[in-house]
Amino acid sequence: MQPNKKGFIIPKFAIENRKESNTKPENTSKINELNDLFNAIVGEIEERQKHLIDITKLSKNHAIEERIKSEIASRIAELQKIAELKSNLV
Repeated sequence: MQPNKKGFIIPKFAIENRKESNTKPENTSKINELNDLFNAIVGEIEERQKHLIDITKLSKNHAIEERIKSEIASRIAELQKIAELKSNLV
């Protein structure tokens, strides 16, 4: 995983998946929709990472930290599914 421009950790496959690819014309619309969804989920991950940093600084509530980490892991799994769908359309 690598930090993005905002300093958040984003999986390497997510960064690579944002790159343009040679898309069949009939799949362009589907790819665009998946890209929009992908980017929205990356935004959600960044939001949760920021919240996790804030929570960690303010308290030692491990239950909340674990819940947020679980949400981040769930979003990463969603990104992997989207990346796989996109690769099948290219």
